[in-house]
Amino acid sequence: MKRLLACMLIIGIVASLVLVPVDITAGIDKAAEKILYNVERLYNLTNCRYEVLSEAAPEEYSSELEEIWQLIMNGSSLSSIAKSKFEEGNYTEAKRLAVLSIVNLGRALRLESTLARDLNINFSACRLEMTPAPPVQLRERIRQKI
Repeated sequence: MKRLLACMLIIGIVASLVLVPVDITAGIDKAAEKILYNVERLYNLTNCRYEVLSEAAPEEYSSELEEIWQLIMNGSSLSSIAKSKFEEGNYTEAKRLAVLSIVNLGRALRLESTLARDLNINFSACRLEMTPAPPVQLRERIRQKI
């Protein structure tokens, strides 16, 4: 009797798991969205700092500026590919490419800081330019909360 009851209980549990509809469609990956947002901010910051450096640095620093520019462009192209993967719904690849973009932009940022320290250059003009408008999905969520 106990075995019969146990079997019926197990069959009931398995049946309920199989018969209950499960929503397997995932919405927008919030982590990927946030990483892409931060990549955009980092790109804006490194680009602004590059502009300040390229105007202020003497000609003898052209090789350092070229290296910084290449890192920024690599980060930008990886970011563009990541955005297209995000729009396709391939969030894992979008995050992976966004992290690679952050690595390139982070290297550029480090080189910019070193060069600015050597040349005594201030990046105060870049503080306001680094924050773009939030992505559309984020703005919509903010409006819904208000």
